[in-house]
Amino acid sequence: MSNDQDEARILAEDTATLHKMGYAQELSRRMHGFSNFAIAFSIICILAGGITSFQAAFSAAGPGGVFVGWIVGRSFRW
Repeated sequence: MSNDQDEARILAEDTATLHKMGYAQELSRRMHGFSNFAIAFSIICILAGGITSFQAAFSAAGPGGVFVGWIVGRSFRW
């Protein structure tokens, strides 16, 4: 069997399993060029923003201020 046939068989089995559980297959399972670009761009932006923010935080508040800032920022997540 080729990769295309294997992939088609696996997708058909997954769709059948979802139907047995009462769900319909609604989402696409393929990742196209724009999706790949969007994920890569998001990861790069987070890394670049975090790295540049450290320098500004250390200059403004020092290590103690950065530590307190992480604690306060983390508390908003909960």
